Amino acid sequence: MVGVVQARVKAWADLDRPVEWLDPAEAAGRTGIDIYHGALADRSGGVINPVAHAAALARRAEAAGALIHEHSAAQSVTRQGAGWRVRTAKGHVDATRVLLCTNAHVLGAARALGRTVIPLNVYQIATEPLDAGLIARFSPGREPVSDTRANIFTFRLTADNRLISGGMAVVPYLGAEARMARRIAARLAAELRLPQVPHVDHIWRGTAAVTTDFLPHLVDLGPGFLGVTACNGRGVAMTTVTGEMLGEALLMGRPLNDLPIPLHFPAAVPAPFLARWAPSIFLLQGDRADRRAIRQTRQARSGANGARTA
Repeated sequence: MVGVVQARVKAWADLDRPVEWLDPAEAAGRTGIDIYHGALADRSGGVINPVAHAAALARRAEAAGALIHEHSAAQSVTRQGAGWRVRTAKGHVDATRVLLCTNAHVLGAARALGRTVIPLNVYQIATEPLDAGLIARFSPGREPVSDTRANIFTFRLTADNRLISGGMAVVPYLGAEARMARRIAARLAAELRLPQVPHVDHIWRGTAAVTTDFLPHLVDLGPGFLGVTACNGRGVAMTTVTGEMLGEALLMGRPLNDLPIPLHFPAAVPAPFLARWAPSIFLLQGDRADRRAIRQTRQARSGANGARTA
């Protein structure tokens, strides 16, 4: 995996992006975590409040003339003359072009896209505010962190010093939210060597759409009817860029084959019930491999330190 990340650093650097490779000591100093063999640092990155971001986009859209109808789920999209009719419980909208952006949802009109992806339940927590001195120890630059483990470890800080982190549940049912809140908080304490497990003030769940090739899909649902899905867990950044790109393509008549996202025709995921459990199987296998790799890394470093001391 080190080689993969280093290759990514080179690829981005070749495109004149402000990225750099951090050696193990630099990675530990900037993340508070001592198991990494290195890290990619991107100086153009940062953190945002995703809810505030969505609200700001909505205000910009309304200022440009868009109409936003909340609590008005699209129940169906059917052919109507040369265009399409989108039906809701309260009425309908006729349009020449329709863009469906429902990601992993499967009810009503969303089924056209939802059946083409594997749903992945992701849990997020926000801790109580932490002491500024403690934060300076493990995150002196207040930089967001994510790694390459199967059950990816991430954290970022809010303006009021809360830690935001998340994870996936092997069994995403049967009281998973309370169980995951405890597990994610305990993982934060262990990874960042906190003096105690932080109290969890908030927990929430979202459903990510995953494809078998781990790439976003632009789906042709009919003449002038497109769907876009499968950010594969990278929705905040991906949807912002994709929305702008697709809006321009539909309004300006840009050929869809020229877009950076390849055009697909809708294909349902086979055996959807079994597919829902695929992430759990992947997570179990990945967790085992990650624990083994971490144990070997710590043993190797302990042996090296012992040899130097001798």
